[in-house]
Amino acid sequence: MRKAFWLAFLAALVLVPASAHALTRPGGGSATCPAADIVVTMTDYSFTPSVINIGPGTTVCWTYPTGISVHTATSDDGTSFASGTLSPGQIYEHTFAADGTFPYHCIYHGAAGGTGMSGTIQVGAPPQPPPPPPPPPPPPPPPPPPPPFKPPCRVPKVVGKSLAAAKTRIRHFHCRVGKITRKHSAARKKGRVLAQSPRAGRRLANGAKVRLVVGKG
Repeated sequence: MRKAFWLAFLAALVLVPASAHALTRPGGGSATCPAADIVVTMTDYSFTPSVINIGPGTTVCWTYPTGISVHTATSDDGTSFASGTLSPGQIYEHTFAADGTFPYHCIYHGAAGGTGMSGTIQVGAPPQPPPPPPPPPPPPPPPPPPPPFKPPCRVPKVVGKSLAAAKTRIRHFHCRVGKITRKHSAARKKGRVLAQSPRAGRRLANGAKVRLVVGKG
């Protein structure tokens, strides 16, 4: 009889998991998470905080102090940890030994993939944020302004005019006075234009030169 008792006692010890367990304090009170644990509070219907970052070897304690339903803390992969059903006043502890990301959920009020009542345990350094996108390329420079309009040179007729009048008329028609050649002439033609080149009426580029032959008497 005594041997059967001890065998039953040892079998009960084997069934108690060492790494994670649900606890409740007798006498109607609430089980309390140890001071060294990282605490996640269950409410109807969320985990607070929903995301935590911890180092390897840290124990997380889920506490369900009060509520109207039952909940679980079950890893999305179904194997990393599972609290079983927790009623108000119970806690669940699990020690995370290795780096990794462990999403989890309540099987009654959530689902894998962050649906409903869910959370994430990040063990080790959090993943680095992606690098910022490169700045947009600078806008292309504006096109150069069009050159200012320059009216064409319309060669005026200046033969027979005084040199001063010929110069004024040439500039008026957007041309320039070119080379001036002096040539013997009758006295009455002294200082007057005897010939011009190009001929009158030609349409040339703005500022084209008009050469003159002027009488010198």
